[in-house]
Order: sequence, then structure tokens, then C-alpha cells
Amino acid sequence: MNQPLTNCLAEFRQALHGDNLTAMQRALGISPATNSASRRPLARYQPNSEILPLTHENICALSAKPATMRRAGFEPDFAGLTIEGVPGNVLPVITRYLLRLPEMVAKGRGLALCGGQGTRKTGTLALLAQAVYTFLPPPFAGEGGLARPEPVIYRRMPRLLRFLGQYVGFEQQPAWDTEFRQLCRVPFLLVDEFHVHTGGDRGADMLLELMDIRSTAPVVTCFALNGLWRELTNSPHPVLRQIREKLAPRTRQVLFTGESCRADGWEL
Repeated sequence: MNQPLTNCLAEFRQALHGDNLTAMQRALGISPATNSASRRPLARYQPNSEILPLTHENICALSAKPATMRRAGFEPDFAGLTIEGVPGNVLPVITRYLLRLPEMVAKGRGLALCGGQGTRKTGTLALLAQAVYTFLPPPFAGEGGLARPEPVIYRRMPRLLRFLGQYVGFEQQPAWDTEFRQLCRVPFLLVDEFHVHTGGDRGADMLLELMDIRSTAPVVTCFALNGLWRELTNSPHPVLRQIREKLAPRTRQVLFTGESCRADGWEL
């Protein structure tokens, strides 16, 4: 691990373990958006819409928009989904979570969306991302040299592990360092296919560092995985067991049941 990154991680930990929110925000390069002037640098992520009141009616009308989905990192085919596409057995839980979204952000409470393949877990992650853009004002001022001051980042687990494994052997890697800082401090990090563990131990070690930082910060981490959240305690991969242990107090399992929505064989 290069020395600048080692120093950065040490600064994060010192601020976080000291339970000093101001020091933590300074270490992460963020500051509270306490007035309209401080929020202007982030205004561009909501270019053509206003923040809507967080009501049951507005949640029922929620749909994923192409622009925000692209910014968060979703594939284009998730744009246009509506809250009605969330399976009925989990819709009440997702609705209650969204109604308490500011509280969930303040407490760092995330969700683990669990179930079989094709049960619309990824689509529900997309709608959670859209809800952040729709109902929450810019949470941070976007300071600290952020190239993309977005409130949401979506990553599939294989891509995340490939990226995190690239730090070894690079003495000067400012682009990597910038993206790692974004992953540490983004208000909402959505990790899909969390049950998939690919790559070597290097990426896994940095994934553990990332989740360790986020586990004590006022940020939200949500997962989607095949299987049950508690089953990770018996995972053959130690890093998944450790991450589950770290984030268990801040994560609620939401179980998606029913038949797969994916077609078998050719699609016409």
C-alpha cells in the first residue's frame, strides 16, 4: 500500500474512532451543507428537478430516471422502473424505509436485499438510488476535490474487487486514490452481487478496509445478494464473514421471495 493512502486511512480511522463528526468530515474532505451557498457545488446532480416532499404519495409515484441512473453507475436498462415493480411482499418495508430516509441517513442504516436470482433486488436498489436524488437535498458541500460529487454510487461486487485490487504496485495513482476516497465517503454506496467473490486477496483486503471505514461513518451501505444475509457468517470467504459482522448492527435484511422475473432461454 502506498504511503499517501496509508496516511489517508490512518486519518480516517483517527477521526472515526474519536467519534468527532467535524474531524471525520474534515478527514473525508466533506462538510455539512448548512446554507444554500455551500450546496451550490452539488446542485448539478439535480439539474432539471426540485427536491420533492417525502410523502407516501410521492413514493408511490417514484420511478428511476435515466440521467440519475447513469450518474449512479447503473446499466441503462434499469431506467424507467417504477416503485410498482418492487415485489409486493417487500414493498411495505421499502416504503417505510423511504419514509424515514433522513433518519436512516443520519443513523447510517442500510438494507441487505436477499433472495433468489431475478427477484428484482437490483431494480429495488435502482429505486433506492432514485429516492435519494428525489427526496434528499445535497447532503455534503462537495469539497475536497471530488471529480464526481454524487450522493449515490452503485457497483457490482466483481467490478469493485477488481478496482480495489489495483492499488498494489502503483506508487503514483491519483485517479485510483480519488475514486477510493469517493467510495469511502459517498453517502449511499449500493453493492450488487455481494455474494460473488472474485479476484485475489489484495482486493479483498482493501474491501475490508473500505467497509471498516464506512461501518462507523454517517453513511449508508446497501447490498443485494443471492441467499440470506445471515448465511454470510458461514461463507468460505473470510472477508465476507468479517464485513457481515461489522455491518450487522446497521443492516436490515429484506427477503425477496417468489418466482424469478427472468425468462429462461431465448427472449423474443
